[in-house]
Amino acid sequence: MVKLKLSYEFGLVGGLLLIIFAVLAIVLHNLLHYLKIFGTFPSAGAVQLLIFALIALLGNEVSRRDKKIGYTSMIVISIAGIITFVNLEIIGFALILIGGLLVLMNK
Repeated sequence: MVKLKLSYEFGLVGGLLLIIFAVLAIVLHNLLHYLKIFGTFPSAGAVQLLIFALIALLGNEVSRRDKKIGYTSMIVISIAGIITFVNLEIIGFALILIGGLLVLMNK
């Protein structure tokens, strides 16, 4: 039971961290675009990051009810995110991957 709660917390923190990164990328892009101080902040992947984060949070919530679908979606989206994104976003995806693996090991 402790592993399930810990896995849910890892997935939740990872997903929320990814949402924060996506929102910061969008906000900083607009702010630096208007100020034109340091050029533009790369926010090309902010929408994709937001979609990945929502899928990860959905998988995290589903893992409480149906472990097989939940941990599969968490593991798949975290591996896809680690391959796709190369900046600080990897921290959030690593937390989601750890949460998915904890649910898998509890099985």
